[in-house]
Amino acid sequence: MTGTLNHNGYTGSVGFSEAEEKTPDKPFKGSFNIRISPELHRALAARTKQKQKSLNAVIRDALEAACR
Repeated sequence: MTGTLNHNGYTGSVGFSEAEEKTPDKPFKGSFNIRISPELHRALAARTKQKQKSLNAVIRDALEAACR
């Protein structure tokens, strides 16, 4: 695995080594979709108002904290 996670997101790429598979490192575009319950979506929306941040920023912060 190469790259780093910082406040702007992950920089670099993740891929398989030649020993694991013959797949080259693939850069990530930095976005993906997830499916969550309506209840979690509502709770996240409430959190955005509380923190005065965008939904994207709240989720990014949570994901960064989970990776520490």
